[in-house]
Amino acid sequence: MNESISLQNHDGILIEGKITKLEKWELEVEITKPFRNWRNSYKMNEVQIRQGCLMVNEYEKTGRWLLEQSFNALNMLDERFEYYLSMYERKLQQLDAIQKIPDQAVRSRLTSKIDNGYGRIELHQMGPYNLIFDAFIKTGKIIYHVN
Repeated sequence: MNESISLQNHDGILIEGKITKLEKWELEVEITKPFRNWRNSYKMNEVQIRQGCLMVNEYEKTGRWLLEQSFNALNMLDERFEYYLSMYERKLQQLDAIQKIPDQAVRSRLTSKIDNGYGRIELHQMGPYNLIFDAFIKTGKIIYHVN
């Protein structure tokens, strides 16, 4: 599925994307403008499913909401990219230091705490942050910017 979807947010910015997955109770969209390389999804909960809701009836409204959430997360990331990148680099340093601890149980607990502490990096949305930061560290390019 590659149906186009778009909306204009409250600031007048045109946000475009495409529906990459549409199933009975699940929807996935990918933002294409003004950012790219970011997918966001929504799965209906058990209550909605028991009430007979189907994603195919709600996908346009839900898809636009997902696009706006994606835009907001990427815009926030973009505004403070250096700050979030430095947090991610600190996380990698801490994880590297933990690998020197001989006790596996202690290593696992500490790794879990660090992952949970830095997990969403204040953006309150799941996303490919590791992919974005790893690509930047390797290439110096911000992969969610449209060329």
